[in-house]
Amino acid sequence: MKKYFFLTVAVLAALASCAKVDVTGTQDDKPISFRVARYSQTKANDDYKTDYKDVPFGAYSWYKGVSASDNTTFMTNEKVTYNATGNEWLPSTTYYWPKSGSLDFICYSPYSADTQTFSIGEDRIAISGYTVGTDDLMYGDKAVGLTDNRDTYNYNGVPVLFHHALAQVSFAVKAAYLQKTADTGDVTKWEITVNSVGLEGVRTTGDLTLALDGAAWKTPENKVWTPSDDKKDITLDNENQKVLTAEAQPVGQAMLVLPQLLENGPQIVLNLTIKTYRDTGEGFKLVLTENKIDVKGNLWLRDLPQWGINQQITYTLAIAPTRGSGGSQPDPEDPDLKDAVITFDPAVADWQPVQVNAGLTL
Repeated sequence: MKKYFFLTVAVLAALASCAKVDVTGTQDDKPISFRVARYSQTKANDDYKTDYKDVPFGAYSWYKGVSASDNTTFMTNEKVTYNATGNEWLPSTTYYWPKSGSLDFICYSPYSADTQTFSIGEDRIAISGYTVGTDDLMYGDKAVGLTDNRDTYNYNGVPVLFHHALAQVSFAVKAAYLQKTADTGDVTKWEITVNSVGLEGVRTTGDLTLALDGAAWKTPENKVWTPSDDKKDITLDNENQKVLTAEAQPVGQAMLVLPQLLENGPQIVLNLTIKTYRDTGEGFKLVLTENKIDVKGNLWLRDLPQWGINQQITYTLAIAPTRGSGGSQPDPEDPDLKDAVITFDPAVADWQPVQVNAGLTL
């Protein structure tokens, strides 16, 4: 028996302004440290250490001399880690601020020794053949014209403002409605259990190229990566799922996904058990148990055609226990189930005349 579910979605797109830093002044023999933050929906200086204390990041730097002929690479994929003693972020090799000229910096997180996958230049970040896992991949605004450590975010050092390169998706599920009192006075109620939840056809590997546009990185116009043809099915953890109510329950944890278009893309798949109870005046009695009902639906919505870069997306699935939808936004206690009520279409077939030429002896 096919069931229907409704899909609502909340999207938080963290769009930070560019963070170009132009400073002057010098300080002899001052080690270079990093002042690192990540963009938050509420403010642009959430401490990177709050969630990423044990996550080193990579740094590139270029020296700009008094003469253009003096320009040169200063740091190449330097690993930067948190130093608890000094409460500072330091590269694995100690660097000092040059006496003349200035430095430009580009950082990314988390650090990777794989320079084939991560290729970073002064005006370009290229990520090739990257497969999404549990790492929150981020890229930092380019900081330019620096001559000293500065107090910009949470530490004294090179200002680094990180942006999420992936998307984050989470799911919640609830019952669209659970009870209906008919005009005849009898009451029907349902009990819905979600046995499993999964995604089919998710693209997990792709390429992303960011070009510097003035002081900011220009993301693709549709906010998605260029995916490979590989697709993956993902099972969500619903071990702690309870019988559904009108209040949404989270399904597992939020997960990182490759930014991708959703049309003809990933599908949500649920397996359900639905129990139907009826009360005709003598209390509720179980009248039907439907086991292992498979429900599948597309995740594309008119207002959400993609999982976009730096977007945090929450889907809420409202499960209807009957074929009828109950209306576009059904009342959990009194849904409109006119399209789901069982009615009858009676008709009478014509008599079939039978003529028998036989004698009857009494």
